[in-house]
Amino acid sequence: MYTGSEVAMAQLSTPPSEYLPNLNPPHFHVLVLPFALLSQKSAAILWEVFIIVSLVWSLYLIIQETPTRITLWRCWVLAVSILSFVATQVTLLLGQVSFLIFLVFTLAWIRARQERWTAAGGYLGLALSVKPFLLIFMPYLVLRRQWRSLAAVMGSAFLCFGVGILTFGVDAYISWLQRLATVNWVWHALNASVLGFLTRVFQETAIYIPFIAAPELIRPLWMMTAILIGGVTLLAAAADDSLAATDRGFALLILAALLISPLGWGYYLWLPVGPFAALIPVWWKDRTDATRSAETVVRSRNLLCLLALPGLAWPFLCVTWFQPSPWATVSLGSVYFWSTFLLWLALLADWRTMGGTFFGALTKITKGQI
Repeated sequence: MYTGSEVAMAQLSTPPSEYLPNLNPPHFHVLVLPFALLSQKSAAILWEVFIIVSLVWSLYLIIQETPTRITLWRCWVLAVSILSFVATQVTLLLGQVSFLIFLVFTLAWIRARQERWTAAGGYLGLALSVKPFLLIFMPYLVLRRQWRSLAAVMGSAFLCFGVGILTFGVDAYISWLQRLATVNWVWHALNASVLGFLTRVFQETAIYIPFIAAPELIRPLWMMTAILIGGVTLLAAAADDSLAATDRGFALLILAALLISPLGWGYYLWLPVGPFAALIPVWWKDRTDATRSAETVVRSRNLLCLLALPGLAWPFLCVTWFQPSPWATVSLGSVYFWSTFLLWLALLADWRTMGGTFFGALTKITKGQI
């Protein structure tokens, strides 16, 4: 499972084709085993159909859960948005699993909105067993004192690993961990994480010219930034007691996970779509109802969202424009990082409009007032 792959990122690497190995854990392959009975072409077509159905199902669930009324005009806008979204482009081109994770995560978010936290934990466990960056939800559940949900997360994840061990054996997991240790494409433009951004900016890579050649700064800056982003996110999400706490919390945690993770791929930007679909109508409805003291923060939130939009639709084949250039590396070469970071800041600004403060959040957590 981990000896190679024919998924080539042509035009984005030197030499012309760079082969990206499979990084999914062994138990994920239980799902794809039936595809091995088919020819490569038939399996690829069926897989694309499978993930597209997962996407459509996820969007249907989101529409059912949110108060958005569907009209013909909105259907056209939705279709154009989906097709122009970089996460859609890359997922369909590479046959990525992000639509499947999107479906499972959407189910978890919906159950959490419905206060069915044990079921939400079960879905989160399934998702994080495949994508470990979702582990950020575990300290969130601890701080929120959702003990049953936390137990469901661990039970669901252990079940997945157990099935994988029974099917493929322990050696398959050792091989998986060894493959993870060989990852050396953190610099890729599709990597929206802080580590990816810092690697492009401070280290010469196959494509990008660094802004400053100082590779020794990458790890320390990444660790400090990751701790800051993680801490701020958990404080804001865990101490949020507003009506939109679950929506804002899930969106914040996902974006923070992508920023903190060594490989926060841009195609996982589908994951917070559900929470944003619930938040944006509220922002639109309340756009004239903000108090004067919150007007500046509201404007900042809206501006941050607008600034993030171009990057979400920027074609990934255009991230190498104007290279070699350090300025192009910081801007177009890191466009998905900037969009992710700006959306994260917008959610923090939205939390501030609800009266959230970091001192107040810390006080609530330490005094057990959550």
